[in-house]
Amino acid sequence: AQDAAMEAAQARALAAVEAAEAAAEMQQKDTALLARLRYLRGKACASTADGQGSAEAETLLADAVKLDPLLVDAWNCLGECFWARGEFPLAMHTLKGALAHRRDPATLCKLSQLLRAMGAREAQKGDAQQKEKHLVEARKMAKEARARARATRRPAQFVGPRNSSAR
Repeated sequence: AQDAAMEAAQARALAAVEAAEAAAEMQQKDTALLARLRYLRGKACASTADGQGSAEAETLLADAVKLDPLLVDAWNCLGECFWARGEFPLAMHTLKGALAHRRDPATLCKLSQLLRAMGAREAQKGDAQQKEKHLVEARKMAKEARARARATRRPAQFVGPRNSSAR
């Protein structure tokens, strides 16, 4: 029942994206909108078990990145697509490409997780030195992700007094 509901939601989302794509392609002026629509279609495709890591999802997400290289969400989803196929070096390269445009906490977190997975893979191969290298870099990425996430929430923490005696 849950699978049927997910498929129905995906079909509705894809129909909305198709309608928006048709309108945007008529204008051919707003590449940021076209990029966003390709990203949404690619993300919808990658959200299914069959579509995760598929060539279709990869193509749509790669098109989104080409149309708007600043669309970090598309970079992240493309990296996840490669990761799902077990193409760890390509996934790492893609996520680092996203970081070249913006040091986003979500990207840093995904890269940290990927590096940990790469470390685990190296451990299985018996390469302790490579494992340690990946884990050190993963910790560095996770630390930066936490710091950047805190920095974006910090202004809200200082609104108003901290306790009732400060009034």
